[in-house]
Amino acid sequence: MKYRYSRTARQRQLANSCQHCYALQGNFPVQEDALERVVSTDGPDGLDTLLVADYPVLEWQAVVHDVAGA
Repeated sequence: MKYRYSRTARQRQLANSCQHCYALQGNFPVQEDALERVVSTDGPDGLDTLLVADYPVLEWQAVVHDVAGA
């Protein structure tokens, strides 16, 4: 995950990138799969936890609320 410029969104955004070539990995398939799992189960519990990590609260809030300056 790193900030990258998206031509589709026309802005910098936190994006999933290939660790080898740094190509952006689109979020549409991920978003569709996540929504399908949430709808077909009892809500967010249908999602798999891939990672639990400590992250500075202020930095995470900047990402979530897009106050980091796109």
